[in-house]
Amino acid sequence: MKKLHTVQILFVLAILTSCSEEKKVNKPEIVSENEIIATTPSDSSMVVSDTAKQTPVSANLFGTASLSGKVKFEGDLPKPKAINMSADKLCMQQHKDNIFQEDAVISTNGEMKWVFVYIKEGIKQKYPVPQEPVTLDQKGCQYHPHVFGIIAGQLLQIKNSDPLLHNVHTSPSLNQEFNKGQPKQGMIDVFTFDKPEIMLPFKCDVHPWMSAKASIVEHPFFAVTGKDGSYTINNLPAGKYTLAAVSEKYGEKTLQVTVTDGGTQTANFEFSK
Repeated sequence: MKKLHTVQILFVLAILTSCSEEKKVNKPEIVSENEIIATTPSDSSMVVSDTAKQTPVSANLFGTASLSGKVKFEGDLPKPKAINMSADKLCMQQHKDNIFQEDAVISTNGEMKWVFVYIKEGIKQKYPVPQEPVTLDQKGCQYHPHVFGIIAGQLLQIKNSDPLLHNVHTSPSLNQEFNKGQPKQGMIDVFTFDKPEIMLPFKCDVHPWMSAKASIVEHPFFAVTGKDGSYTINNLPAGKYTLAAVSEKYGEKTLQVTVTDGGTQTANFEFSK
């Protein structure tokens, strides 16, 4: 009996020792968030937090400076030229008033619409290609918009909103030409341009008055003037740049500009015949 009692005591002690070791192994070690970050290995295979994933990789490529101004025409204003759509009755039926060519849309105050303004020189960083496509629509037998900017590699979707045949035909100098028929309303075709090229022309072989201009650049710092001739370019890094304004009909003007963090710089352009 005494021997058995000794065995029982040893068995109980063994169980207690085992439980004590298990508690020691499973006991969590309390550390602060800063300690966790400090001991995280700087390895590309590490798991990043949701907060880190939400931070854009290219966030440091953008700044807080902005450029804005107006583009005006000086001198005698050119007379707008009417478009004759009589060759296609379906086109005519979509317009109650006269339609005019858009290569030089100028208000009575000389404010120029459809001028492409962009940073021509001074951008040193590489910028990611936006995932959102740019849309060029064919409606009322006209291109909308008439002038637009797009980043090299970005998707361009061309839509036919008219109930008739259109034919999208580009005439690039540096990029690949395409010539695509769109016989049905609602059709959409997608294209890309690989190389920078300013004022690349679009036309419709079915309706020769239809035209548009695309400017392909490698960064997001561009704008197209509105009907009041104004433009704004935001999120520029501080620095010195060559700013260009390009008119389809009157060519290019450039200015040297310097912008600072958080600053707003005004740059106006004047064109003439």
